[in-house]
Amino acid sequence: IRTGQGLMLLSGEVGSGKTTLANYLLNWLRQQQIPTSFIFNSRLNVGDLFDFVLFDFGIACESKDKSVKHSLLIAWLLTRYRAGKTPILIVDEAQGLSSAVLEEIRLLLNLESSREKLLQIVLVGQPELEEKLDRPELRQLRQRITVHCKIGPLNSAETELYVHRRLRVAGARDEPIFLSDALNAVHFYSGGIPRVINILCEHALINAYTDQIRQVT
Repeated sequence: IRTGQGLMLLSGEVGSGKTTLANYLLNWLRQQQIPTSFIFNSRLNVGDLFDFVLFDFGIACESKDKSVKHSLLIAWLLTRYRAGKTPILIVDEAQGLSSAVLEEIRLLLNLESSREKLLQIVLVGQPELEEKLDRPELRQLRQRITVHCKIGPLNSAETELYVHRRLRVAGARDEPIFLSDALNAVHFYSGGIPRVINILCEHALINAYTDQIRQVT
């Protein structure tokens, strides 16, 4: 984003932490006072896309005409460009976008000055999004992806660090709560997916509390 890459893709399995990263990115962008639009409802049509984007960017528009919305967006982006700010559009759960909406996103990427894009876009989605982008009708959009980041599952050591970090943030002291065999089991059954790690550990803690056990074995 700092280097103006244009279109970026973040993909990963369900529960791997994509939305967490997207929200972290969103907070960082707001701290930098960069205008942002965050779309988390991918079941929308082209008209909805423009409505969401205009609303998030604070652009007033009473017209239902797509061309009017498009013109207002261009004028606003040019104003931001002159002010030295390149707005960011983040689309979560992008695997649910229709081909028509994805094509409209491609057209938005055509908005550029002689030196850089007027709008940067981050698509966040499950591996199904990668499959969708492989379709022949979306090849022009696929070619525009300059950065593709994939989130993989945590390995055993990362799972252990992740659990300890979560416990420390929650107020745990230095004494071990999950023994090493318990952490190995958590990693094995979760497959290294953070959301599943959270669920397994929470249930383990509840059961340990119920049984009045200080450590999870």
